[in-house]
Amino acid sequence: MVRAMYSGVAGLRAHQTRLDVIGNNIANVNTYGYKASRTTFRDVYYQSISGASGGTQTRGGVNATQVGYGAQVASIDINQSQSGFQPTDVSTDVAIAGQGYLQVMDASGNIYYTRAGMLTIDNNGNVIDSQGNFVLGVSGSGAKTAAPASGKIQIVVPPITDNQAFHTKTVSVLGVSQTVTLKAKGPGTLGNMVVNFITGTAGGGSKAVLDGTELNITLDPSANYTQADLDKLLTLATGTVGGAPDATNVGAITDKNGKVLATSAIPGGGFTLSGLTFPTDAGGNSIPLDGQQMKDILGAFKTEQGRSFALQSVKDLSSLAIGSDGIITGNHAVHGQLTLGRIDLAVFNNPEGLTQEGNSYFAQSANSGDPSLCVAGTSGSGPLKSGMLEMSNVDLSAQFTDMITTQRGFQACSRIITVTDSMLEELVNLKR
Repeated sequence: MVRAMYSGVAGLRAHQTRLDVIGNNIANVNTYGYKASRTTFRDVYYQSISGASGGTQTRGGVNATQVGYGAQVASIDINQSQSGFQPTDVSTDVAIAGQGYLQVMDASGNIYYTRAGMLTIDNNGNVIDSQGNFVLGVSGSGAKTAAPASGKIQIVVPPITDNQAFHTKTVSVLGVSQTVTLKAKGPGTLGNMVVNFITGTAGGGSKAVLDGTELNITLDPSANYTQADLDKLLTLATGTVGGAPDATNVGAITDKNGKVLATSAIPGGGFTLSGLTFPTDAGGNSIPLDGQQMKDILGAFKTEQGRSFALQSVKDLSSLAIGSDGIITGNHAVHGQLTLGRIDLAVFNNPEGLTQEGNSYFAQSANSGDPSLCVAGTSGSGPLKSGMLEMSNVDLSAQFTDMITTQRGFQACSRIITVTDSMLEELVNLKR
């Protein structure tokens, strides 16, 4: 009878653990990237009352007589099957359509693996997850050809130089006249502007001194104008700054986010700005004159007081996208489409062997094998789906069914204890 009581206790413990696992699954039914677990039981130990014997010509064989001592948890397995996707319309959210895990690294350098693709970009341009840990892969414009890696992905937008900042923009022309506005910021000496008109029959040209006043260019209406080349020149004015400096650092170079990157100091009581010339006609700017559209100059002349080298950041991108191969691209008003980095994946020989670490993270174990890094969509990994998140793979109907059977199993084990206790009570009462 004592054996029966201990078997009941063992059964209670096993079913309690199973209910704990079920409760955790149900609690994470809406956790992105969560993988459900299941509990399996095994019998514990058997006491042999009599052994088995083989049959003879005069007597048949006898099986062993054994009494067991209940059940215990055999394993808690992770179901790594893929779940469905939820659209989020967030360009930095990604889901993996197949095998593979995102790599993330915490502040201590520990690398974890996750299917939860809630990604974003921090103030330093690093690609991070919802926990603030770094997402790993390849940075820079060489991401399309680079080998898979486990480096931090930092989004770096190239700076703008004067020639890059000076570009054309197509505008509508509704009448016979068109206004082209040229602006220069900072003290500068406006130079000459030359417009050469190219036609099929008779061309023409116009040269004027830029002095800040309105400039009119008259075209021959009988000519067939098709295109114009615009050359321009800006010379920096010479200026002097005098007086004792109030502080050592009087100049600073900052990026778009206001972060100071470098400082400069005035060596004495004053300094003179040298005369500089900024030709910005490199490559030329063509202005089509087809009667439908014309191009005017977009931007401003850059002088020493302007931003000759304007530092750019992620916020200067008009759009950001993550491709199915993990390539991160962005559209910039000056640079056009930029390749900014690549998110690489890790695959394992035995993904069920990964250990759960919380925060939707998995860690490598002795039974999972070493990770194999790959570009998304290659080497057995699935492609990335941008604007999607993988939902939990918990099946609520299965969990509630398991909960019912677990509850009944727990009740049955508790009944073993109460019945055994009643029998022991009867045994004690025999003495009366």
